[in-house]
Amino acid sequence: MNNIAGYEIKFSTEQEVIVPLESSTSMMGLRILSYKDSIIYIDKSNSIYSYDYLKGALSKDTTLKAHDYALKDHWPIGVLDNKLVLFGNSRLAFYDMLTRELNTHNLVRELSHPYSSNQASFTTSSSFGFTNRTYRDYIPFVARDFAQETTLYLFDGERTLSLGLEVPSELLNLIYKCNPNLFYPLIEPDHIKGGYTIAFYLSCRVFHFSENHQLTEYKVVNPDCDCEITQQNFVKATPHNFFPETLPLYGNVFSDPYRNLYYQFYKAPIVSGENQRESYLRILDGQFNLLASIELDWNDYKGNLLILEDGTYIQSSSPPYDLNENYIYFHKVELVEDNVD
Repeated sequence: MNNIAGYEIKFSTEQEVIVPLESSTSMMGLRILSYKDSIIYIDKSNSIYSYDYLKGALSKDTTLKAHDYALKDHWPIGVLDNKLVLFGNSRLAFYDMLTRELNTHNLVRELSHPYSSNQASFTTSSSFGFTNRTYRDYIPFVARDFAQETTLYLFDGERTLSLGLEVPSELLNLIYKCNPNLFYPLIEPDHIKGGYTIAFYLSCRVFHFSENHQLTEYKVVNPDCDCEITQQNFVKATPHNFFPETLPLYGNVFSDPYRNLYYQFYKAPIVSGENQRESYLRILDGQFNLLASIELDWNDYKGNLLILEDGTYIQSSSPPYDLNENYIYFHKVELVEDNVD
């Protein structure tokens, strides 16, 4: 546990959110979202389960099962207004949870775009860690030829805006030369400042893209780590060293508007003589200053957060032995003042 600014992180097993699973649902690859007072998830058969955690009631919606072919290889990525958003094969699908209507939209560049003839495919960015993502106005995505043009696309359900990202070219060049597969940005809606947070796997920097389309860079200082890829520590990835062992790996930056905090998972470089990385959850303040971090054991916790009004919760990997395993357990994450003199 690292106490950086007079705070420490604790996980409370006494305060938890317990989400029941339908008996045939596998937890493998399950993504948990939230909508109003409910926690929702989709099983492999495209059945939507909605759990009202205030009333303790679980309901099932099988409407999407009739669209299995159209939704092949689609994943739920968040919620926009009343709609569940799914993404796959350069296409967005919107399922209105009130009217039970499904609409799809193919992501394409405008004809005037200089790369429009490339038939580029798109991604809603990478993801290291996940939370109950709620979009405000737009869904961000990037082209898979992001190396040719660092452009952020914003889709509002009807039209697409394309905006240039002026990320430092030296940083991007180093990441791309190291491993092009780690080049894509990690983008999350920012419910504190508005706009979006943007991060990269091999950098400790956090970028904020405002609603006015201004990009601001923040470098998160952590005295305990080698913070990002540089000319001095550069190493080229190989098939056997896909995530370079001597470099840290950073995840998405999730905003918590209820407590004015940000959360980010990261993995430290592998220490000489060890065979695996140490993993951490770190908490940043509203200006992306590091407050505290805590080491995680993936046998105990997963990189999934639930950010709710009454608290932020992390998914447990090990349910209590005396309870049915057809539940997902989330333990409360607490940032408390460090009492050590």
